[in-house]
Amino acid sequence: MTKIEHRRKYNMMHKNKIAIVVVYFGKLPNYFPLWVKSCSYNPTIDFYIFTDQNFSKLPANVFGVLMSLAEMRDRASNVLDFEAALLNPYKCCDYRPLYGLIFKDYLYSYDYWGHCDIDLMFGDLRHFFEQYNLYEFDKFGMLGHLSLFKNVDKVNTAYMIPNSYINYRDVYTNEKNCAFDESLIYSIMKDAGFKVFTKRIFIDIATMYHRYRAIDIYSLDKKAINYPLQTFIWENGKVFHVFIKNNKIYREEYIYIHFQKRPDYELVSDILKHNSLYLTNHGFIPKQENELTAKIIRSLNPYPGKIYEIFEQKYNSIRRRIKGYWERKFKNR
Repeated sequence: MTKIEHRRKYNMMHKNKIAIVVVYFGKLPNYFPLWVKSCSYNPTIDFYIFTDQNFSKLPANVFGVLMSLAEMRDRASNVLDFEAALLNPYKCCDYRPLYGLIFKDYLYSYDYWGHCDIDLMFGDLRHFFEQYNLYEFDKFGMLGHLSLFKNVDKVNTAYMIPNSYINYRDVYTNEKNCAFDESLIYSIMKDAGFKVFTKRIFIDIATMYHRYRAIDIYSLDKKAINYPLQTFIWENGKVFHVFIKNNKIYREEYIYIHFQKRPDYELVSDILKHNSLYLTNHGFIPKQENELTAKIIRSLNPYPGKIYEIFEQKYNSIRRRIKGYWERKFKNR
């Protein structure tokens, strides 16, 4: 009996089963083992990685499945019943709402399936799923970092619902990414009456700044609040935003931290031996101290001042617009 077959037999005898899917082609970032480590701290949830990369060893709840981009395209085409436009790995993001059907042979025994990014570290997933009663929702989350879907036909086929935003055929015959896995499928399902969970229970690190600070431009149910003295910690399978307010240190727990769009980080050689890490803009630092102080927090995530951060945000925003303009112009030649 294979590892997957053994897990499937186990699933048939238990309720509230959850599987999370990653599709990734090409070289994995150097922090990928830390993503796997955070998965291992969620042993009641299964993780499937469909990839063209080989793994020497994975935790009991993490399954590597060898697959090529061409095989992924064939699976998607079989579900859609027409030739899927899937010529580059990034386009796989648009196919995320179809994963329940594309990988039905792997996911049929689960009550919920989901998709996620790997440029993040998970906290205690079950804690938040139970706290916010995942099982009341058809879709849990509205962003690509982590979203779960109830594994039933009407949810798995929700991408086909006629709507005023976009036709799914236009998404899957277009080689360009349409961000169908985020605001579009969320809006389609919400308008159709599905119950969708949208609270901000995660930390999403802004890329506009050098220091680590949470994105605060979208609010969902509430906006993220940043502090001059703050840092972020992954500790024994939990994620914390640690900050100083009125000379007192606070710790707020979140479901995961998404550090996004960073290809590699500085990693110490024995990083996987540590069960407590500071997450910083220049790498993952083993946490040695039993007690945090303002001095330690300042050294981990220096605050350059409000005026500098405003300048940095505007500068990076302009630079990205210019870069986007030239990329679009070059592609249209």
